[in-house]
Amino acid sequence: MLPGVACGLLFFGVLAGCGSTSAAPATPPTAKEILAKPEKAAGLTNAHFTLAAAFPVATGVLLDMSGDGIVVYKPDPAARISFHGSSGGRTLDVVVLTVGGTDYTMVTPGPGKWMSSPTTSNPAKLSDSTGATYVGEEQLPQGKAWHVKATDKDGNPIELWVRESDGYPLKYTTRQASGSSSGNATLTFDKFNTGESVTAPPPAQVQAS
Repeated sequence: MLPGVACGLLFFGVLAGCGSTSAAPATPPTAKEILAKPEKAAGLTNAHFTLAAAFPVATGVLLDMSGDGIVVYKPDPAARISFHGSSGGRTLDVVVLTVGGTDYTMVTPGPGKWMSSPTTSNPAKLSDSTGATYVGEEQLPQGKAWHVKATDKDGNPIELWVRESDGYPLKYTTRQASGSSSGNATLTFDKFNTGESVTAPPPAQVQAS
């Protein structure tokens, strides 16, 4: 439907009308509604992303890392992030699983067990963020998107770009403070409904932190 157009013909993507009336631009959802779009998007079960991040390892020193992961929206929110980096000749591999309110982290080289801790920021559950503000509409390679800013439940500033056509996430950024340094991560979504799932590791492989 094209509101405000009394008559017209949509043919090969071109609208030929018989009047001068033009449609007013659609009003975007509220910033809070945009944050919740991926969780409520019809047919969206999970989304795959590539990751670029920088984490503080010492005062004024950031460890650049890259990787990928999956965000699960249905049936229950969960996430898996895998990233790799090196600093001072030392290579580091990290996997973080977020399941049922718990983060499980495996660092290699390390103790060889998953370290558990209460979940921090879960990219699958952004609707509980606060201070959401609408930035505007932007054209990304994956489609036209609404851009919003907010603060997650742990007090970290986040930004989210949601595709207007279906409510799917296209990009997510977060920044986390650590002493005098701050880390950041950018998730760029590229595949949807891949059939992947995320489960917690066996209890025998978990060491409480």
